[in-house]
Amino acid sequence: MIVVLTKADSLVSPAIGQLIDDGLTMKEAKLKAGDLAKEMLTHHKERIMEELHEFNYPPKGCISLAGKHLMLFF
Repeated sequence: MIVVLTKADSLVSPAIGQLIDDGLTMKEAKLKAGDLAKEMLTHHKERIMEELHEFNYPPKGCISLAGKHLMLFF
């Protein structure tokens, strides 16, 4: 099974929003958004892998190509 998820970098905007909600200024939020987006991506990746492991032929691994805006499960 091969699963391709696109727009893996789309978590930056929600990360900025969350950081602003937590009380940071826009400037501070933009500086820290990349790290939070990576944490969010890791969380989503783990959740997706758990769901995919219920299939008869689950993926053996995952590659995140952030520069290409996609995540590949194989």
